[in-house]
Amino acid sequence: MDASVNRVRVLTNDSLAAYTNLAYLYLGDNFIQEIQEGAFDSLRYLKVIDLSTNGCDTLPKSLFQLPYLQKVYLSKNRLGDDLFKDVQVRSPLIFLQLSKNKLGKIPQLGPVPTLMHLNVSDNNIGSVTTEDLAPYCSLKILDLSKNPIKFDASSCECETLNAWLRLREIRARPVYNCTEEQERGGCASSPEFSNRTMELYHRCLEILRVQAETEKARNTWILIACCISGFLACLFVGLFCVHKRNKRRKKKLKEQQRLNANNANTELLNSNLNQPENT
Repeated sequence: MDASVNRVRVLTNDSLAAYTNLAYLYLGDNFIQEIQEGAFDSLRYLKVIDLSTNGCDTLPKSLFQLPYLQKVYLSKNRLGDDLFKDVQVRSPLIFLQLSKNKLGKIPQLGPVPTLMHLNVSDNNIGSVTTEDLAPYCSLKILDLSKNPIKFDASSCECETLNAWLRLREIRARPVYNCTEEQERGGCASSPEFSNRTMELYHRCLEILRVQAETEKARNTWILIACCISGFLACLFVGLFCVHKRNKRRKKKLKEQQRLNANNANTELLNSNLNQPENT
């Protein structure tokens, strides 16, 4: 549903209640400033939502619980760091657009193992570390451009971040040259990542592993159910064919018996007719 470029100001708990099968919702370029907590609860099949270019400074936490939600566009709002406190993302989120908001740091969403594209450009993010990115273990595209990011040269933060981006094959904007750290020296060519970074990363990987095993088990049971259904269908067809054949045989046998009886009666009648009359 495309309701972008309108004058929508508020989304109540009933605003979208009738659209239970909605998969795509475009509400960009409106005047939305208030969204009630249950506004999206009925949208169980929602995959994409666009709330860009509005005046939102908060969002329902239940938005990130929708079971099929993959892409969220939230650019040009007034969203700050407090929005993401205590948010547990259960949606299979792949794409998150948060450019031109009021973020002071990378969103703390906990482990989001499906997230591949994160755009937090044009915010007020002052620092970024490997611990900020580790919970996004599938991340491949990261846009940090137009943020006042500074690195602590004494801790080799820039080199460590670049090493993480290379190791995880993440394409990031902008490219940080780490000139100050290189001039200062003392940074290892292959820096070690903190225990906290690895803990967060492996926690994310573990969720991925469990999800993969669950999906595999689900597919296995679906396959078993299909095989059983196919077997039962074949068995039913076979029994039906046997029943039809037996029915035809019985019908044919009855017909033959009827013909035999008719023939016997005819022969008996002919025999009686052919007997000589007594004189």
